[in-house]
Amino acid sequence: LRPGGRILPAHFALFVEPVSFHPAMRVRRFWNTPLPDGIDLSVVRESAAAAQYVSDRAEHVWARHGAVANTIGDPEPVIEFDLHNLGALSDLPTQHTIERTATDDGIIDGFCVWFEAGFGPAATPRALTTSPLAPLTSWGNRVFRLDREVNAGEVVHATIEMASMLDAGSWSIVVA
Repeated sequence: LRPGGRILPAHFALFVEPVSFHPAMRVRRFWNTPLPDGIDLSVVRESAAAAQYVSDRAEHVWARHGAVANTIGDPEPVIEFDLHNLGALSDLPTQHTIERTATDDGIIDGFCVWFEAGFGPAATPRALTTSPLAPLTSWGNRVFRLDREVNAGEVVHATIEMASMLDAGSWSIVVA
């Protein structure tokens, strides 16, 4: 840019949050599906066939608008940056640890990714959000699948690894 030029939007916050889907949109892992007559498939979770799904890192989907009912805790950005001050993409950290305290009993259906962008000074509120709880935008929300019950007050720990910041398909999330 020419001296004094402005980049719009310039201020970004990236969120990766544990979320619960509306029950009508939820697809449980088959070993977590309640079955009649006391049938319990939980032993399948430990099978070789299920191994790729229980790593909490391999499967991601696009959330349909309106699928997310709520976040598990209070959302906090995993990373914030200002394009006016960012020297290079490589200056951004690629590994993040998050902790969220569940506000209610529920099911974590996955970790949802969204961003918020600001057009004014860094201290002003962000003008654009792609949160799955906000009105529909042209951006979708990637969800890294999980199917885990959580109790109110429980702390959820996760490590996010972004092999390539520009390719969310290279990201992984490991839940402790």
